[in-house]
Order: sequence, then structure tokens, then C-alpha cells
Amino acid sequence: MNYLDMYSNNGKHKLSYYLRNNKFDKLIEEFFDFIEINEIDLYNEECLKFELGTYLRMCYPKEYNIDYERNVREFNISNKTSKSEIDITIYNDKEQYAIELKFPSFKKINNKKVYNGGNNDEYKHLIEDIEFIRELKNEGFTNAWSFTVVDEIAEKIYTHQGRNESELYKAFRHFDKDKNPDIERNPYNIDWKDWKSKKSSGKYYIVN
Repeated sequence: MNYLDMYSNNGKHKLSYYLRNNKFDKLIEEFFDFIEINEIDLYNEECLKFELGTYLRMCYPKEYNIDYERNVREFNISNKTSKSEIDITIYNDKEQYAIELKFPSFKKINNKKVYNGGNNDEYKHLIEDIEFIRELKNEGFTNAWSFTVVDEIAEKIYTHQGRNESELYKAFRHFDKDKNPDIERNPYNIDWKDWKSKKSSGKYYIVN
């Protein structure tokens, strides 16, 4: 059976089931399966946004509208929000879902690859996404998720604990839950999981 047939409207898996039952994590697992099986490379945030949006449209073409960078005002939000545009919006006449994406990437300085992330500003941007999705839910969105991906190099920066680091960093570290049951060290309930594509691998988390 063709992979797309397994997850199309002709199959038993429906986008509405994942969204309405808050199984976005299962949807993302299948997205990464699709990426790996089809040997698609993921290398920055724009690529991630395009590939996820394309996957959703391709596999579930009739259930919802799936758009990029919609302004919050288009969804009858009157109160001021911390951000004005939503990375990916999934909606129909009765439901509205939002996805905020982050994929910290490399940049070139003097012809050398330098990691663009792993500092206070980048961590603050991750937290801003989490706060933004909570604002959207408070304003009437059916649900919303913050979805962050890091590659194998960034993984060492984002998930491994350093010495005497601030509480801001600790919120994003990967801790063994049995050895570190203190939930205060992870106030956003961040749970890093593995992913891989044609040329890359790393970790990702989803916050609801």
C-alpha cells in the first residue's frame, strides 16, 4: 500500500481524530515517519513549516483549511496577543487549531558555520511561542501547540545540562524522570523525543 493511502481520507486515520482528541504527538510521529520513508531532508524552520504544511494538505486535503502565517485578527481575536501571526493554522467553520514552530539553525559568519541559537534570546523565543499558544486557546482556539525541532548538533546545546546554568535553561533540559522527579525543573512539561530524516537527526518537543 502506498504510504499516502494509509493516511489519506480513504484510510482509517483522520486529521480530525488527532486534533479533537489532542493526539498531535501521534500526528507528528507519523509526519517524521513520512519524512524518513520519503528521504526528505529537514534543515531549517522554513523547510520544516513547508514540509509539515505540505504533509497535512497532501494527506488530509478535505477536512480543514491549512494556511501559513495567518494574522490573529482573521480569527476574531480582539485582545492584543504577544504575536500577530500564526505559523500554521488548521481550521474549518467550527474549529480552529494553531501550530507555532521553531527550528534553531546555523548561519554563516566568515564562511564558517556557526550555530544560531543556544543563548538567552533563543530560549526566550521558545518560551514566547508557548505563551502565545496559551493566549490563542484563551481567545477561543480549539487547541494549539508549540512544536520545536533541533538537529543533532543543536541537541547537545539544548538538551544537556551545563554547570551553574540559569533556571531558564533548565526548563528545556532532558532529565531522567525517574532520577529527577522534581517537576519544577521542567515547568513547561517539555519531553524531548528523537527524529531523523535523510541527512539529519535530532530531537523535538511538543507543548500544548
